[in-house]
Amino acid sequence: MTNSTDWIIKNKQRLRFHIGTSEILGRVSGKKLEKGQSGNVIIDLESPVAVAMDDRFVVRSYSPMDTIAGGLVIDPKPVGKWSVLRHRTDSLPIDPKERFGYLIDEDWKTPKSREKWQMLFFISKEILQSWIVEIHVMESESGILYSEPGLEKGKKDLKSYFDHTYEKNPFRSVLSSDGILNQLKWSEDWFEIVTKILLENGVISEQKGGFSLAGYKPEFSQKDLEELGKIESILTQSGFEPILLKEITEASGFKPKRVGDLIHLLFAQGKVENLGNNFWLNRSNLDNVIHDIHAFFKSKEQLAVVDFKEITGLSRKTAIPLLEYLDKKHFTIRHENVRLKGNSLNG
Repeated sequence: MTNSTDWIIKNKQRLRFHIGTSEILGRVSGKKLEKGQSGNVIIDLESPVAVAMDDRFVVRSYSPMDTIAGGLVIDPKPVGKWSVLRHRTDSLPIDPKERFGYLIDEDWKTPKSREKWQMLFFISKEILQSWIVEIHVMESESGILYSEPGLEKGKKDLKSYFDHTYEKNPFRSVLSSDGILNQLKWSEDWFEIVTKILLENGVISEQKGGFSLAGYKPEFSQKDLEELGKIESILTQSGFEPILLKEITEASGFKPKRVGDLIHLLFAQGKVENLGNNFWLNRSNLDNVIHDIHAFFKSKEQLAVVDFKEITGLSRKTAIPLLEYLDKKHFTIRHENVRLKGNSLNG
């Protein structure tokens, strides 16, 4: 605020903002400011305007129009919940280098690359590099910048997520990448950085379908083992025929959630395979199908649907999901209406 003004800027007050050659109306959110005082505020403009980090602007009263303050853009694209923005508004440093370090720490769940930081602050590579060295910012192999405190938060966050999930559902030892990202609200870049470090440190292990805490073994009661055996038996007895999850549920008489948990445990143990679209198949039965397909291609170059039905004894309804799985895993290659031998059969 200027030292000569008698105006007081209050929360939600409507003002005129002069940025470059543009005049835009907007409202200020923040603490009350009087003559000679300064402070960070959030400005909600009523029309779009191009601004960059550290652009200067003039503030004038709405009516009568008097010059009452000057300002500096310290975050042109604030995002997040209102409570988060208010905290950031009070804490965001004016100094560009300090602000860079603050944002690195604050936005640890969604770190940016060198290029994006350069564009945001509108600075040269040399200036950014000097900031990185002075503030001790870390960099991933892919050029993503993050801080040591951010990394520690990430490792703690992911470990806590595993512990909490296992407490709720001990059967699902393997957690999918998509599920983790959805719950933690991380960027994919950050997920890769944190999981890579935790894998190297032996904290987590990579499994088929996702990740699990290293050394985690669920404890089973006699009832658990009996129900697990029943689900496995249903899948084994289905032979080469893919079976839907709802069909397994009906055959077992268990609740759908219980069946889902048991199926995922069998999947983690490598005893069943998810073919997609809620179709499942016993792993040993699937291996027999793959063996028979491999034998077929020793004498034939093309596999028609009718050939596949003859090999497996399946109807077209259940043969197609299995064929599509074999295509996806490169055991077969679809060519028009037939299948050719895939690379996975050469292993």
